[in-house]
Amino acid sequence: MQNHTLVTMTFNGVENLNLEIPSSGMLLFGLSIDTLAEMKNQHHFTVNFEDAVGDGFTLNFKCRQIEVLEVERCDSRGERYKP
Repeated sequence: MQNHTLVTMTFNGVENLNLEIPSSGMLLFGLSIDTLAEMKNQHHFTVNFEDAVGDGFTLNFKCRQIEVLEVERCDSRGERYKP
């Protein structure tokens, strides 16, 4: 990965929350969200966070609205670049 980005989001109208965190904690690898066309058809977004390790971490839910609060460049460790 060349360009690392730290994105802060908020999810509104969350329903059907499925959260399972193993004792080892959680490490996120990816995030998938329905397309806008799928959202319009179902009247909600389906959000899935993907586990990086495969140790049983689960986080998925449906929500009515997603808002991007902030987008910042960061390094490979997720540290914000200092201007």
